[in-house]
Amino acid sequence: MLDRFILSHRQVTFRDESRERIWDEGFRRAATLARTEVPLPSRSLIEGTRSVGENSTFYGLAARRAIKQHIGNVWREPDGTFLEFVVLCKWLEALQGTEEPELETARAALGTMIQRGLTQLLCDVDLDQWQRFHNFGFAEGLSSRLWQIHIAGASAAAYVLMALASREGATVYLPTAHEDANFGIDLFWIEGRTCHAVSVKCVGGQDKHVLAWHVTQRPPRNLTDRVSLDMRRIHNGARQFASQEGRPCVPVLVYVAKPVDGPIKLDRDWEGLTWPDQILTTITRRTRVEVSRALRG
Repeated sequence: MLDRFILSHRQVTFRDESRERIWDEGFRRAATLARTEVPLPSRSLIEGTRSVGENSTFYGLAARRAIKQHIGNVWREPDGTFLEFVVLCKWLEALQGTEEPELETARAALGTMIQRGLTQLLCDVDLDQWQRFHNFGFAEGLSSRLWQIHIAGASAAAYVLMALASREGATVYLPTAHEDANFGIDLFWIEGRTCHAVSVKCVGGQDKHVLAWHVTQRPPRNLTDRVSLDMRRIHNGARQFASQEGRPCVPVLVYVAKPVDGPIKLDRDWEGLTWPDQILTTITRRTRVEVSRALRG
């Protein structure tokens, strides 16, 4: 029997020799689309729904229709995916400030679509185009604030994804829209028969390039510092996922330092990184301690 998780989640892989390029024409069309008024689609087909997944499907199809209407047919990827992000960013900006619960779900769906899609795109395109993606947020017609938020988050997620996917015996999957928006999970990392729910944050003012934690306990509610809040979110999210899927899941929190002079660099020696091994070692030691205590008890 095929694993339901594998059927419902997209595995992410990358190979430097098979990276693609977005053509200059793709960037020009994206700039044209950014300047174009693209009205929000009518929500009559999904009126009343609070499902992030249904909203994601709806806005994905609507974005493709909008691209065809305003730009024409797009025959190659990743150009089409890039254009889709431009439309989604414009719609997310248009929904800012709305308070209706239904539109809060729409905002959550658009945000997760942009974040997950950009993460995948940044793993697929040539590294020398990263700076161009970073700068595209200043294009006329786009919210540079929203673009920079999402490109920073996607860059951090792509960095962690590439580090984990480079490990022998490891597989990495993107979460569903529901798991991203409601559980705070950015990646699933499976290694040594253990499923890890990984939350990735891009953090400014951090001295170390990466800080990573195996979140063993949920911090008390009276602790309101950022690390405690982020730990509590992924701890709860991993528990909810485990309950939903009927499989154990280990919560992991990763902070990636945000550079002050541009995007996160992805030209590293991935096999030389040690923090994933440190996480696994910590988990193994704590598991042994728990087993030992159980046997003594």
